[in-house]
Amino acid sequence: VHHGGRAQAPSRHIPHGDVNALDEALSALTQTNTLGWHAYIGIAPRVSPLGRRRRGGRADITQIGALFADLDYPVQEAQRRIKGVPAPSLFVHSGRNTHLYWLLRDLTTDLDHVRRVLRGLAAWLGGDPHMTPSASLRLPGTFNLKPGGGLCRIVSTRPARYTLADFA
Repeated sequence: VHHGGRAQAPSRHIPHGDVNALDEALSALTQTNTLGWHAYIGIAPRVSPLGRRRRGGRADITQIGALFADLDYPVQEAQRRIKGVPAPSLFVHSGRNTHLYWLLRDLTTDLDHVRRVLRGLAAWLGGDPHMTPSASLRLPGTFNLKPGGGLCRIVSTRPARYTLADFA
């Protein structure tokens, strides 16, 4: 979406494993971000073809490889609040607030279970309760163009990989 909310940006769907198409898409996305367009990435792969203006919803995904939370507070606060849940694989400063990711050992097709875990993480951490497996989050390396925004960047990583059972 353009930063003025005036137009919907076209979506770009990259076939899984097509590294050249991914490189081209990331380059184009970074360039359009500098022109005032927000840059998001779908966490779950989408089925194809969706078309240029569709992001894809629940019916358009069949598997996912990460859990995530969108928190409306700084990374330092997130680092204090994560007690009681497995340590995230990634801490991301979204340019204003925090995104956390827990990478899964394997892709899962149990999207109902994922939805329940996402809701539980949001409730526990005080995050966005509307996160679903089909959510899109800001892409690290691009700018958050909302007022007070800045560069979206990875703050820290851990090699940890999880199963859904780790969040029971």
